Amino acid sequence: MDSLKSNAFSKKALRTKDPPISWLMKMALARPHLISLAAGFTDSPSLPASEVREILDDLWKEPRDVLAALQYGNTAGDEILREWTRQRLEKRDHLNQALSNEQIVIGNGSQQLLSLVTEILCDPGDIILLEDPTYFVFLGIVESCGLEAVPFADSRELRDRLARLKAEGKAGRVKLAYFVSYYRNPTGTSLSSNDKKEIAGILKDFEQTHPIYILEDAAYRDLRFHGQDISSFLAHDPRLERTIYTATYTKPFATGLKVGFAVAPEALVPPILRFKGNEDFGTSHFDQQILQRVVRGGYYEKHLEQIAEVYRKKAGAMEQSLKQHFPKEAQWNTPSGGLYYWVSLPPGTDCGVESDIFKKSLDAEVFYVPGELCYCESAYRKRPCHQMRLSFGSASIEQIREGIRRLGSVLKASTLPRFQHQGG
Repeated sequence: MDSLKSNAFSKKALRTKDPPISWLMKMALARPHLISLAAGFTDSPSLPASEVREILDDLWKEPRDVLAALQYGNTAGDEILREWTRQRLEKRDHLNQALSNEQIVIGNGSQQLLSLVTEILCDPGDIILLEDPTYFVFLGIVESCGLEAVPFADSRELRDRLARLKAEGKAGRVKLAYFVSYYRNPTGTSLSSNDKKEIAGILKDFEQTHPIYILEDAAYRDLRFHGQDISSFLAHDPRLERTIYTATYTKPFATGLKVGFAVAPEALVPPILRFKGNEDFGTSHFDQQILQRVVRGGYYEKHLEQIAEVYRKKAGAMEQSLKQHFPKEAQWNTPSGGLYYWVSLPPGTDCGVESDIFKKSLDAEVFYVPGELCYCESAYRKRPCHQMRLSFGSASIEQIREGIRRLGSVLKASTLPRFQHQGG
C-alpha cells in the first residue's frame, strides 16, 4: 500500500523536501524560552499597529470602499499600488527609460514571484546560476523545479563557471542567474553598482540561443540603516529586457501583510500572470488596499526611518556582543542593512545541523541557522559547514546580548581550529 501511495505523487512532489524555514519558524514559536537568532522575523514592537488601525478606521468610514476591499481584485494587482511602485523605482534607480505599470505584478510577498518566475523560465534539467552562499528558501524552489544549480562566489568565479559549462556543451541550458543583491540573506553584504554592471555584461556576452535573465531579489533594500542606496540591476539594463526585479513591502512594513512585487520585461508578464491566475486569481485585495493607503499617506517612508534606527541599534548590540563573547577565531562582516550577521569559524569546524555545536546551542536555549543550509549541492565544491547566520531582527537587545553570550560559551567550550593567517 505504501508503494501505491508513493507512486501517486508527481516527480515534483517527490523531489520537494521539507523547507528548512518551516522547522526554523516552528521551533522559534514552539519553545518560548528559546532565544532565536535564526528565523528572519522582524521586530515585533516596531510593527505599525497604530498606523494600520488609523487606516482601517478611515477605510470603514466609506461603505463602498470597505466592500471593494473585501471583494476580489485583479490578477496583476491594485493599479494605485502599481503606479506608486513604478514611480518610486524610477526615481531610486534614475531610470531614463520609462517603466510601465503593466510591467509590475503585485504578489503574495516576493517569495511567490520568485517561484513563478523560476517556473515560467526553467524546465527540469536547466541550469540556474546562484551566488554562493544564497537564500536557502530559494534553494527549495530550485530543488522543486529539478534544476541544476551552479554556484559562484564572485565575478571571476562566474566567468570560470560559464567557461566550464561552455566546454561541457551545457551553455544552452543556462536560463537564469539569481542574486540577493542588498544586505544579502545570509551574508549581510551587498553587490555594488559596478559589480552589477560587470555581471550583467558577463551574462549578456555568454548568451547564445536565448536571453539569460537576471532575477534580482531586493527584499532587504528598504532595510538600510547605514550608507547610501545602491542602484539595482535595472539601472544596467538599458532596454529593461533581461532583468526581473522582485521586492516586498512585507519585511519593511508588516510581515502579516503579504504584499510584494515584481518588475519584469514585457515579454514575461503574460506568462507570470497566467501562472499566478491559475494559482490564486490575484494577491489579497484587502491587504493591497491597506498597503496602497499606507504608501499614499506617507506612512511607509516614515516607518522606514523608524525601523532603520531600531535595526541600527540591534546590529550594533550584536556586533558588540560578538566581539565580547565569541572566540577570537570567529570572523564576520558588519552589515549596513538587513537582518543578519554571517559568522565564519575556521574551516574544519562543524556547526552544521547535525553538529555537536548546534545541538549544544539548542541545549543552551539559543538557536541559529547553520550556514550549510545556504549552500546548494554542487560538484564544483564541497558544501561548507563552518558558518552560521545570526539574525538580530526579532530578538530584543537584551535577548541578542544573552543569546550571543550563550552561543559564545558553547563555541569557546568546543575545539576550534585556527585560521591560517593566525598561524594555524
